Amino acid sequence: MEKVQFLDGNKNKIMKYISLFILMFSIQSCFQKNEQSSISQKDINGTEQIQENDSLIINTIKEFYISYIFENSKNEINPSFINKIKDKYISKKLLQNIRNQMENGSLDWDPFVNAQDFYDGWIKTLKVKKDESVNNQYIVSYYNGKEDEKMYLGVIKEKNQYKIDFIIRHDNKIIKQENLQECFYKKLLKDKTIHIMKSEIVNSQDLKITLIDSKSNIIFQELNYTPFSFDFNCKSTAFTDDIPLHNDYEIIVGDYNFDSLDDFAIVYDNSINTGTIYTYFFQNLEGFFEEDKLFPVRLIPSKINKINKTLEQVSIVGCCKINTVIYQLTDDNKWVVISSKQKNITN
Repeated sequence: MEKVQFLDGNKNKIMKYISLFILMFSIQSCFQKNEQSSISQKDINGTEQIQENDSLIINTIKEFYISYIFENSKNEINPSFINKIKDKYISKKLLQNIRNQMENGSLDWDPFVNAQDFYDGWIKTLKVKKDESVNNQYIVSYYNGKEDEKMYLGVIKEKNQYKIDFIIRHDNKIIKQENLQECFYKKLLKDKTIHIMKSEIVNSQDLKITLIDSKSNIIFQELNYTPFSFDFNCKSTAFTDDIPLHNDYEIIVGDYNFDSLDDFAIVYDNSINTGTIYTYFFQNLEGFFEEDKLFPVRLIPSKINKINKTLEQVSIVGCCKINTVIYQLTDDNKWVVISSKQKNITN
């Protein structure tokens, strides 16, 4: 990744800010180490990784803000260089969202400073800290001459680089927390927590699925998902061999493609006649999940045969028939129908 370089004689000025920040950060770290010297080794091992990650994230956010504010405060700014700073510290998704809002006129200020103009004096009062009330959220503040401006940021990790992935203005924080429903599924996957958040757009079905590493508490993967018609109520289950035909489970974990890796099915629609329809996300060897749009099973299988690699899907057809289809996974990883039967529903 290309390193950010300062292009003019103002390098000494910004390096002074960075040196001051590094010195303060080092002193604080030493103080914290001395203060915690009486803590047992067991407790240290349990929190060391999380503290280290938080420190790296805070450091990265400060690096971004120092360079971003400084470059935008110049009398003659260099748009190309500012874009390099953005590309280094901000996710592509967030950059695109900001561009879209600016193009449609809904955003006419810079969301990272909550202002239209810049002043390099803000750097002196710049503060970044972890928001202890919300997972993966950090508070950025600076004094604008009248009051403290605050922004709330979240990050992701891309190719060993932490990047800002969402930003919330101070006056929207309470609205976001009160109106957005969140679901945490902590015990479904072996080493990851599944976090689901509804869109903040009114009447939208859009969901954001976040997979969080259970040990480090760092975001592992993010997925965007839109069910057809379903309201999540934070109910879940691990996979069982006997799921009812009509069930209201929202996420069901199981090995659906016989590769000994946990996959998960998430509700797409809840039909009165057919039953609950799911979308399947399959896990690869690197631990990432991807929707398999070619997977033929839309309901939860009523039977799974690991030896023969077959899945049985039972559904109701019309008012009076039950349809049973058996799918088999071939040696070249293709699904074929080996049986399809219908029978009348009897009392």
